[in-house]
Amino acid sequence: MFTITPTAADVLNKARDEKGAPGGFGVRFFTTTAEESDSARLAFSFVESPQEGDTVLAQSPIEAYVAPEVEKVIGDVTVDTKDNGGDVGLVVRRA
Repeated sequence: MFTITPTAADVLNKARDEKGAPGGFGVRFFTTTAEESDSARLAFSFVESPQEGDTVLAQSPIEAYVAPEVEKVIGDVTVDTKDNGGDVGLVVRRA
């Protein structure tokens, strides 16, 4: 299962506002492959609606969509926050 903590949702909402995306946009999680390796990385963008095949996270504290390949490649994770000396960032923790 893919989950987002309330504190991570707050960080994502702030990032959405800073990017200038409309308040009604959700966050879409998908995978990318790093050029220097074949390992998959989790990425996100702010979008108006889910793409075909995306899972909509009904219990999420933010409107969120997960691309079909995420669960296959990344597995069960929780998106959370980590305080890096006053600078709060997102982290992905295996469930």
